[in-house]
Amino acid sequence: TITKEKVMTDQTKWGIDMVQQENKAKAHEEQKDMRDELAFFVMNCTHFEMQELYSEMKRMKRKNET
Repeated sequence: TITKEKVMTDQTKWGIDMVQQENKAKAHEEQKDMRDELAFFVMNCTHFEMQELYSEMKRMKRKNET
């Protein structure tokens, strides 16, 4: 008789762990860049743009509370 065994893939064997770490680092760097760009925009925007940003922030907070 032939039996089937479930075998888990060794993630280190194929370098999967390295790819995951690289993807995590890339995502973190992209988030950092977005934060920097947003901070620069906020520090240099007009009064009207600031009001719009504030309204959007309040809307997003309300949405997250539900």
